[in-house]
Amino acid sequence: MRERSYCLLVEVLYTALYDDAYPFESLAATIKRVIYPEHLENPNSILVIWGGEDISPSYYKQIPNKFCGAGAHPSKRDVFEADLFKKAIELKIPVIGVCRGAQLACAILGGSLVQHVTNHAGGAHGIATNGGEILITTSAHHQLMVPSANGEVLAVPYNFINNKAEGRSDAYVGENNEFMIIDIEPEVVLYKDVRVLAVQGHPEWMQIETPFVKYILSLSEKL
Repeated sequence: MRERSYCLLVEVLYTALYDDAYPFESLAATIKRVIYPEHLENPNSILVIWGGEDISPSYYKQIPNKFCGAGAHPSKRDVFEADLFKKAIELKIPVIGVCRGAQLACAILGGSLVQHVTNHAGGAHGIATNGGEILITTSAHHQLMVPSANGEVLAVPYNFINNKAEGRSDAYVGENNEFMIIDIEPEVVLYKDVRVLAVQGHPEWMQIETPFVKYILSLSEKL
């Protein structure tokens, strides 16, 4: 089965998902599909890389564990989106990574991933931002960003029962299928020095007036 490209080229915004830039279309004048890194030439733009299957653990120097849905070697989509990401960074074009796109950005920028976590694959949950907001986000992933030192964590899970920010996962599994201990579960990470925003949730699944969507758009406008 041929892999589908998930990136679109935009005059003011670079993005993709089923030929739809929602909700980031509100930041852009026009939207066009990205095919080659050479198409990334307008500095007054944003590249958005969307969600999907796991990326190859080779991007963060690991081998796949038994839960990982990716191979030891990058897929065509991995290579395609990594090339676009690196070109955007080279040209100082801001990047927004959503779910898989966030994890790819985290890996390329020197971070890592927990290859499998529990209690994040479905439904919705609360998050607490470093600005004091409590929001509802979507939850549809089984891997977890571990950002490098230059990644600023802007939001983490929030437990409405205990009324405090805390992790949701009962288990974290690494490359050798071993259980790990993780202190923090990043939901939104900002790499300010290279203008990259990594968003684990899916704002494109929510209504434009939703506080989470407004929060992500406000962050995007500041990139």
